[in-house]
Amino acid sequence: MHDCRARAPARQTGVALITALLIISLVTIISAEMVSDQQLSIRRTGNQLLWDQALQYAQGGEIWARGILKRDLDSDRKTDFADHLNEDWASKLPMTPIDGGSIGGVIIDLQARFNVNNLYQDNTPDANNNAAPQKNANEALNVFKRLLSKLEIEGNIADAVVDWLDPDIDTRFPDGAEDLAYQGGKNPYRTANRRMAHISELRLIKGVNQKVYNKLLPYVTALPTFTTVNVNTASAIVIESLAKEIDSETAKEIVAIREQTPYNSYKDFKKQLKKLLPGNKQPGTQLKDMADVKSNYFRVDAQVQLGKLQLVMHSVMFRGSNKKIGILYRTQGFE
Repeated sequence: MHDCRARAPARQTGVALITALLIISLVTIISAEMVSDQQLSIRRTGNQLLWDQALQYAQGGEIWARGILKRDLDSDRKTDFADHLNEDWASKLPMTPIDGGSIGGVIIDLQARFNVNNLYQDNTPDANNNAAPQKNANEALNVFKRLLSKLEIEGNIADAVVDWLDPDIDTRFPDGAEDLAYQGGKNPYRTANRRMAHISELRLIKGVNQKVYNKLLPYVTALPTFTTVNVNTASAIVIESLAKEIDSETAKEIVAIREQTPYNSYKDFKKQLKKLLPGNKQPGTQLKDMADVKSNYFRVDAQVQLGKLQLVMHSVMFRGSNKKIGILYRTQGFE
């Protein structure tokens, strides 16, 4: 009879070999996973360091802008007392080589745009510490409706913006929008009943889709106090919206003239209007509440390129008459 026990050592050897192979495979898989995690951690750390470095460069762009805006304020006190596009601050800083990449920047006058927060006022002081009565908000509403018309956007958006800003829950007729207009959607929300903190809030307003928002964005801003429009820096379409008497051709002439000779005061601007418009089509006194030649709010756009990393940082600054320049907030990414 054949003895089966003679085969036992061979079977045990086979089992041991398979077990060893399984252990080696598990160790290999675990080792590969550990190496992969380590490489990912190294890359993550490297990217974070690169991001931090880019952020430091972008904040350096803020320092550059502060210096230029302060020098401009000092110069204005000695010369023309006006802000215009022929000044140093309006010159774009082209992409300039730095260690490992490049940096560029531009200072944008936010008072070249219509401030949507002007549409509701509660007598909070403006940028120059002047009271901004509600009557100015009524004129601002007329300006905004004209701007919407020039851009071929539905004018009912204006009343909806006012309802978003004012503290009450009463809907403006005929085109306002309070809580009920926003609570029936897929993602319901309520009106803010306060000033907009950022112009992107405009995207929440009834009637403002992405197409409308993109069309409006170059001409509007959201600033924390009542602000006038700087006619030395505003686009022709914004200037045209300031008064019903200013037509498209007149607005374009105003822009063309200021390129050679900026307006040193509101009085200079009015003198020019008298030359361009017939006597019976001169804007009323309300224009003075909407227009000026000075600016207090600016945005610094700093763009940093380090390897494959690209950082764009927007810093909104307030420049007061006391020479102090403060940063109101920062955002990152393209508008």
